[in-house]
Amino acid sequence: MGHDRRMAKKEDGWSRKVEVDMSTIMVKGKMAERVQKLQLEDEGRPLGAARFLNSRNRCIICGFGRAFDIQTRMIEPLVGHHVKYFPAVVAWVHYHCHRKIHDTDNPITVFIQYEENDARKYYEKKAVRHTYGDMHWQ
Repeated sequence: MGHDRRMAKKEDGWSRKVEVDMSTIMVKGKMAERVQKLQLEDEGRPLGAARFLNSRNRCIICGFGRAFDIQTRMIEPLVGHHVKYFPAVVAWVHYHCHRKIHDTDNPITVFIQYEENDARKYYEKKAVRHTYGDMHWQ
């Protein structure tokens, strides 16, 4: 993300350069309330009424917390890995740890407790329920 330099007029009438970080989105009013509500709902169950094996702040594979990207200056979130789909059981992991779970040569099979087509069935079921307004997927 780049920066945008713009001229802004000060109260005293003099212009000054302002640097605007283009990766920042300002949300105010009712939209801010909606976003906050969705974020709070998301904290507990991002993939529906799932059971979580660990906190979303520490990877269950390596044990380390979320990483800080020095280029974007943002904390990289952990990703939710389905250990099971039926019932939904999710583990929070770093992206590179998620790749280790699914490594074709040496997968971490204790974190893969589902059948080949379970993911497709789960997301099809989720899409159908979402289409008809049911926000409590499982």
